[in-house]
Amino acid sequence: MAWIPQRSQAVELLDTLTEHPELTANLAEMAWLYRLSGGYRLGWRLLQPFLQNHTSLLDLGAGNGQIGRWLQAASQQQSQLLQTFSLDLNRTIVASNQQALIGAGQALPFANQSIDIVFCAQMLHHCSSDQVIGLLREAQRVARRGIVIVDLQRSWLGYWGARLVGLGPLTSLGKHDGPLSVLRAWRSSEIQSMLQAAGIQRYHIKQTSLYWGLAIEPTAQAKA
Repeated sequence: MAWIPQRSQAVELLDTLTEHPELTANLAEMAWLYRLSGGYRLGWRLLQPFLQNHTSLLDLGAGNGQIGRWLQAASQQQSQLLQTFSLDLNRTIVASNQQALIGAGQALPFANQSIDIVFCAQMLHHCSSDQVIGLLREAQRVARRGIVIVDLQRSWLGYWGARLVGLGPLTSLGKHDGPLSVLRAWRSSEIQSMLQAAGIQRYHIKQTSLYWGLAIEPTAQAKA
């Protein structure tokens, strides 16, 4: 068996979802699994250098908005005001998050350098390489201070961990999509190739056994 599984092209149920009775519960469990497995902690660590007393943040693929609310609460504990804007491509998901906008990461409905931080958690594994490159370029266009992205690391450890979690009381959506999300995930080395294709050079990557996190500082041209 190869040390790293081949990336799957199978489609997750959430990607084609128009209606499902478990949607609300699934969005909530995804947010909590992200937090309990260390993804939230990694994202918060990468965000902190970009935070100031008043910061605007665009949350791409925001789902039910729970991660953004956690970030707001954490910022408030540090006497910082974090104003979040949510965006998601899935109209059904947006309908469950009344504060979210409908839109794609490859065509953000915001002006150049109009948002302090563009943030994205648990979304890039839903995208093709071309879509990731497009998203990176758009995030670079919109962000004033920085970009933070966190996603799963494709590995057998993550896959079998997701299968094990799926034995518990998850929704049917979670049981199906959890392991597949890991198999669809990009490796950090693959993301670095996409960063190069997007013309991004000023970044650093942190990794855990389950996640990789990316912090990007806009170029001088993008800040102008």
